[in-house]
Amino acid sequence: MMKKLIAVTIVLMCALTASAQGIYTSVHKYDKFDDVVWEKEIKTLITKTDSTIIVETKGTKPVEYYILGGEPFYVFGRRDSIVNLVSDVYGYEETFLVYTKDDFENKRKQILEVISDSIGGYNDRYIDGMTCLGLLEEAKEDKLPIITIRVVSKTQYCFTYDTELFWIKFNDGSRLIYYKK
Repeated sequence: MMKKLIAVTIVLMCALTASAQGIYTSVHKYDKFDDVVWEKEIKTLITKTDSTIIVETKGTKPVEYYILGGEPFYVFGRRDSIVNLVSDVYGYEETFLVYTKDDFENKRKQILEVISDSIGGYNDRYIDGMTCLGLLEEAKEDKLPIITIRVVSKTQYCFTYDTELFWIKFNDGSRLIYYKK
Protein backbone atom coordinates (compact mmCIF):
# COMPACT_ATOMS: atom_id res chain seq x y z
CA MET A 1 0.00 0.00 0.00
CA MET A 2 2.79 2.41 0.92
CA LYS A 3 4.63 1.72 -2.36
CA LYS A 4 1.48 2.55 -4.35
CA LEU A 5 1.03 5.79 -2.41
CA ILE A 6 4.62 6.81 -3.07
CA ALA A 7 4.32 5.92 -6.77
CA VAL A 8 1.09 7.90 -7.16
CA THR A 9 2.64 10.87 -5.33
CA ILE A 10 5.70 10.85 -7.61
CA VAL A 11 3.55 10.64 -10.75
CA LEU A 12 1.37 13.54 -9.58
CA MET A 13 4.41 15.64 -8.68
CA CYS A 14 5.95 15.01 -12.11
CA ALA A 15 2.71 15.98 -13.84
CA LEU A 16 2.40 19.18 -11.82
CA THR A 17 6.04 20.07 -12.44
CA ALA A 18 5.71 19.54 -16.18
CA SER A 19 2.57 21.65 -16.40
CA ALA A 20 4.11 24.44 -14.27
CA GLN A 21 7.05 24.93 -16.61
CA GLY A 22 6.75 27.67 -19.18
CA ILE A 23 7.16 25.63 -22.36
CA TYR A 24 6.11 27.60 -25.41
CA THR A 25 5.70 25.88 -28.77
CA SER A 26 6.08 28.66 -31.35
CA VAL A 27 7.73 32.03 -31.76
CA HIS A 28 6.91 34.89 -34.13
CA LYS A 29 9.06 37.92 -34.86
CA TYR A 30 7.28 41.19 -35.62
CA ASP A 31 8.83 44.42 -36.85
CA LYS A 32 7.92 47.80 -35.38
CA PHE A 33 4.97 48.05 -37.80
CA ASP A 34 3.47 44.77 -36.49
CA ASP A 35 4.27 42.87 -39.69
CA VAL A 36 5.38 39.26 -39.27
CA VAL A 37 9.06 38.95 -40.19
CA TRP A 38 9.21 35.20 -39.53
CA GLU A 39 7.57 32.49 -37.45
CA LYS A 40 8.83 29.11 -36.23
CA GLU A 41 7.38 26.09 -34.50
CA ILE A 42 10.07 25.49 -31.87
CA LYS A 43 10.02 24.63 -28.19
CA THR A 44 11.16 27.31 -25.80
CA LEU A 45 11.42 26.95 -22.04
CA ILE A 46 10.92 30.21 -20.16
CA THR A 47 11.77 30.25 -16.47
CA LYS A 48 11.00 33.23 -14.23
CA THR A 49 12.56 33.71 -10.81
CA ASP A 50 12.41 36.68 -8.46
CA SER A 51 15.25 38.45 -10.25
CA THR A 52 15.70 36.79 -13.66
CA ILE A 53 13.85 35.52 -16.71
CA ILE A 54 15.68 32.82 -18.66
CA VAL A 55 14.67 32.07 -22.26
CA GLU A 56 15.93 28.69 -23.52
CA THR A 57 15.04 28.00 -27.14
CA LYS A 58 15.80 24.49 -28.31
CA GLY A 59 19.11 24.38 -30.15
CA THR A 60 20.33 27.80 -28.99
CA LYS A 61 22.19 29.18 -26.03
CA PRO A 62 19.91 30.36 -23.16
CA VAL A 63 19.47 34.11 -22.75
CA GLU A 64 19.25 35.40 -19.20
CA TYR A 65 17.44 38.67 -18.56
CA TYR A 66 17.78 40.43 -15.22
CA ILE A 67 14.70 42.22 -13.90
CA LEU A 68 15.48 45.88 -13.27
CA GLY A 69 14.33 46.63 -9.74
CA GLY A 70 13.38 43.00 -9.15
CA GLU A 71 9.63 43.60 -9.52
CA PRO A 72 7.17 44.05 -12.38
CA PHE A 73 7.26 47.53 -13.87
CA TYR A 74 3.58 47.35 -14.74
CA VAL A 75 0.81 44.99 -13.58
CA PHE A 76 -2.54 44.93 -15.36
CA GLY A 77 -5.09 42.78 -13.57
CA ARG A 78 -4.32 39.63 -11.62
CA ARG A 79 -5.52 36.06 -11.38
CA ASP A 80 -8.31 36.86 -8.93
CA SER A 81 -9.27 40.09 -10.72
CA ILE A 82 -9.12 39.62 -14.49
CA VAL A 83 -9.47 42.57 -16.84
CA ASN A 84 -10.26 43.21 -20.50
CA LEU A 85 -6.76 43.19 -22.00
CA VAL A 86 -7.69 43.95 -25.62
CA SER A 87 -10.90 43.64 -27.65
CA ASP A 88 -12.77 41.11 -25.48
CA VAL A 89 -9.67 39.17 -24.46
CA TYR A 90 -9.69 38.77 -20.67
CA GLY A 91 -6.87 37.87 -18.30
CA TYR A 92 -3.94 39.62 -16.68
CA GLU A 93 -0.39 40.61 -17.53
CA GLU A 94 2.89 41.71 -16.01
CA THR A 95 5.52 43.84 -17.71
CA PHE A 96 9.20 43.85 -16.71
CA LEU A 97 12.06 46.18 -17.54
CA VAL A 98 15.03 43.88 -18.13
CA TYR A 99 18.68 43.97 -19.07
CA THR A 100 21.25 41.38 -20.07
CA LYS A 101 24.68 40.82 -18.60
CA ASP A 102 26.15 42.57 -21.66
CA ASP A 103 23.93 45.62 -21.06
CA PHE A 104 25.19 45.80 -17.47
CA GLU A 105 28.85 45.39 -18.43
CA ASN A 106 28.65 48.02 -21.20
CA LYS A 107 26.98 50.55 -18.88
CA ARG A 108 29.55 49.77 -16.17
CA LYS A 109 32.39 50.47 -18.62
CA GLN A 110 30.79 53.80 -19.52
CA ILE A 111 30.50 54.71 -15.82
CA LEU A 112 34.13 53.72 -15.19
CA GLU A 113 35.30 55.89 -18.11
CA VAL A 114 33.44 58.90 -16.73
CA ILE A 115 34.66 58.55 -13.14
CA SER A 116 38.23 57.47 -13.96
CA ASP A 117 39.23 61.12 -14.36
CA SER A 118 37.81 62.14 -10.99
CA ILE A 119 39.81 62.25 -7.80
CA GLY A 120 39.38 59.44 -5.29
CA GLY A 121 38.71 55.76 -5.50
CA TYR A 122 35.30 54.23 -5.77
CA ASN A 123 34.35 50.81 -4.51
CA ASP A 124 32.53 48.22 -6.60
CA ARG A 125 29.28 48.71 -4.70
CA TYR A 126 29.18 52.39 -5.62
CA ILE A 127 29.99 51.64 -9.26
CA ASP A 128 27.29 48.94 -9.40
CA GLY A 129 24.78 51.43 -7.96
CA MET A 130 25.72 54.02 -10.55
CA THR A 131 25.44 51.35 -13.24
CA CYS A 132 21.89 50.50 -12.12
CA LEU A 133 20.97 54.20 -12.19
CA GLY A 134 22.41 54.40 -15.70
CA LEU A 135 20.31 51.42 -16.73
CA LEU A 136 17.21 53.15 -15.35
CA GLU A 137 18.00 56.15 -17.54
CA GLU A 138 18.32 53.86 -20.55
CA ALA A 139 14.97 52.28 -19.67
CA LYS A 140 13.37 55.75 -19.73
CA GLU A 141 14.75 56.22 -23.23
CA ASP A 142 13.42 52.80 -24.38
CA LYS A 143 16.93 51.46 -24.91
CA LEU A 144 16.39 48.28 -22.85
CA PRO A 145 14.20 45.27 -23.65
CA ILE A 146 10.73 45.05 -22.11
CA ILE A 147 9.21 41.65 -21.32
CA THR A 148 5.46 41.11 -21.01
CA ILE A 149 3.80 37.94 -19.75
CA ARG A 150 0.09 37.80 -20.63
CA VAL A 151 -2.17 35.07 -19.25
CA VAL A 152 -5.50 34.74 -21.08
CA SER A 153 -8.74 33.47 -19.52
CA LYS A 154 -11.45 31.54 -21.35
CA THR A 155 -14.15 33.57 -19.62
CA GLN A 156 -14.49 37.16 -18.47
CA TYR A 157 -16.22 36.48 -15.15
CA CYS A 158 -13.85 34.12 -13.38
CA PHE A 159 -10.37 33.03 -14.33
CA THR A 160 -10.21 29.85 -16.37
CA TYR A 161 -6.78 29.35 -17.94
CA ASP A 162 -6.78 29.42 -21.75
CA THR A 163 -3.27 30.26 -22.93
CA GLU A 164 -0.23 32.36 -22.26
CA LEU A 165 1.83 34.79 -24.35
CA PHE A 166 5.35 35.96 -23.62
CA TRP A 167 6.96 38.73 -25.59
CA ILE A 168 10.16 40.67 -25.66
CA LYS A 169 10.06 44.17 -27.13
CA PHE A 170 13.45 45.44 -28.23
CA ASN A 171 14.64 49.05 -28.51
CA ASP A 172 14.17 49.10 -32.30
CA GLY A 173 10.43 48.37 -31.85
CA SER A 174 10.64 44.75 -32.99
CA ARG A 175 9.13 41.98 -30.85
CA LEU A 176 9.56 38.28 -30.33
CA ILE A 177 6.25 36.70 -29.24
CA TYR A 178 6.23 33.19 -27.79
CA TYR A 179 2.94 31.24 -27.87
CA LYS A 180 1.71 28.30 -25.84
CA LYS A 181 -0.68 25.85 -27.47
